[in-house]
Amino acid sequence: MRILIADDEPLSRLRIRALLETAPDVLVAGEAQDGIAAEALIRDLRPDAVFLDIQMPGASGLDVIDGLAPAERPLTVFLTAFDQFAVRAFEAEAVDYLLKPFDDVRFAGMLERLRKRLAARPGAQLSARSRGRLTRIDLAAIDWLAAAGDYVEVHAEGRTHLLDETLAGLSTRLPAGAFARIHRSTLVRLDRVRALESAGHGDGVVVLSSGERLRLSRRYRAAFLAALSSSTSA
Repeated sequence: MRILIADDEPLSRLRIRALLETAPDVLVAGEAQDGIAAEALIRDLRPDAVFLDIQMPGASGLDVIDGLAPAERPLTVFLTAFDQFAVRAFEAEAVDYLLKPFDDVRFAGMLERLRKRLAARPGAQLSARSRGRLTRIDLAAIDWLAAAGDYVEVHAEGRTHLLDETLAGLSTRLPAGAFARIHRSTLVRLDRVRALESAGHGDGVVVLSSGERLRLSRRYRAAFLAALSSSTSA
């Protein structure tokens, strides 16, 4: 995801950037040091999310969001050293409200909420680094994913993307209930499953609508069938 940092305190921007740069699915799209510049950069860069200090020169973080049309507003995390703005922040539909100083655990929890909100949006995309560059793939296009050492192969509409991330890490950012594990190293999108064939000894073969055939390990058979049943009846 592409994130804009807007804060008039250089040390605060530096810390947030350092924390974000450890996340493989994040690209810092830009920085602003006042409210007027923040509003202009949101319109220009169209980030997925903005970390917005409430008290800034020019315009407050709340004024910045109020000045944007609903369609222009990225997901917003407000930053402040004071808690009296919390109610107003959540009236502005903020994803989170970080009180300074915050620790790394609090920051990680906020980032996870951002990922889930992004994944739940219509037309949501999966973001991850591929050969050092941020790659975005439409979630709706993904058929299946496979571990490849320290990387993940993402198979989407006949193309394979190799991402610089582990399957365990990437799977936490997938929409809940949309994917299921069929093998230690394989996840499939449930609405792509066309058939299930027996392969003996409890193993199976999952046939996707693309015609691809993937091994179903007996270890994951029961959980996979339960997930498939839930997705079909939903």
